[in-house]
Amino acid sequence: MNRTRRTEFPACAAEASRHARATLAVVLLAASLPGPVARAADPDAAVATAAAAEDKVTSAQSPADTGPEAAIDAGAAAAAERPPTRNPDPFERVNRATFAFNDGLDRMLARPAARLYRAVVPEGGRTAVTNVMSNFEEPTTALNSALQGKFKDAGQSAARFVVNATIGIGGLFDPATRFGLPRHDEDFGQTLGAWGVPSGPFLVMPGFGPSTVRDAPSRLVDRYTNARRYIGDGSTEWVLFGIDLIDPREQLRPPDIALRT
Repeated sequence: MNRTRRTEFPACAAEASRHARATLAVVLLAASLPGPVARAADPDAAVATAAAAEDKVTSAQSPADTGPEAAIDAGAAAAAERPPTRNPDPFERVNRATFAFNDGLDRMLARPAARLYRAVVPEGGRTAVTNVMSNFEEPTTALNSALQGKFKDAGQSAARFVVNATIGIGGLFDPATRFGLPRHDEDFGQTLGAWGVPSGPFLVMPGFGPSTVRDAPSRLVDRYTNARRYIGDGSTEWVLFGIDLIDPREQLRPPDIALRT
C-alpha cells in the first residue's frame, strides 16, 4: 500500500504543478489584454490551450530528439548532401603500369647509356653538350614568353639564342649569361596554364615520365619550335634527340645512386 502511494504521489504532484503553470499563464494573458476582452475569455479553454502548448514544448525537448541516434541520422544526412570528392588520379592504374614500364626501360637502357656517356665523354664535353641542347630550346622559350605577355623575357631568350649560336660557336659556350642575359624556361604547357587552361589529371607518359593531360600534348608543339628539329636531316634530329635524353639522365646519376644505395 505504501509502495503504491510513493508511486502515485510524484505523478499527482507533477499534474498539479502543470495545472498551476497553465493557470498562471492564463492569468498573465488576461492581465495583458484589454478589460472587455479579458472578461470575455474562457478560462477553461485558455487552460486547455496552455496545456497543449506545454505538451508541444515538452515533446520538442524530448531526449529522443537529441540522443545519439538523432546525431547519427543528422551526420548521415549531412554526408549525403556533401558533394562527392573528385579523384585526383583517375588514371592511377595506367600511371602505375606506365611507371613500371619506364622504370624497366631506365634500368635496361637509359642508365647504362648514361653511365657509358659519362665514362667516354669528359666533363668539359658534357658541359658543352648541355649548353648546345639548352640553346636549341631558346626559340621555344622566346615564343611562349611572348604568348604569355612576358615580352622582356622573350627578348632576352631570343638574344641568348643569337649570341650563343654565334659568339658561343653554335651554343657550345654560354657567353650570353656573362653578358647579363638570364636563361628562362617556358613551354607551351605553361602558356596554356597562363591562358587559364587547367592542368588536368596527373599522367605518366611512356618514355618521358610524369606530366599532365594539359602538358602531354604540348610537347608536340614544343617539338616544332625547338631549333634541333631544323638541324640537318631527319636522322640528325633523331641523334640529337637521343643525346637530349641521355644528357639530362647523366646529370641525374649522382642523386639516383644515392637513392638506390
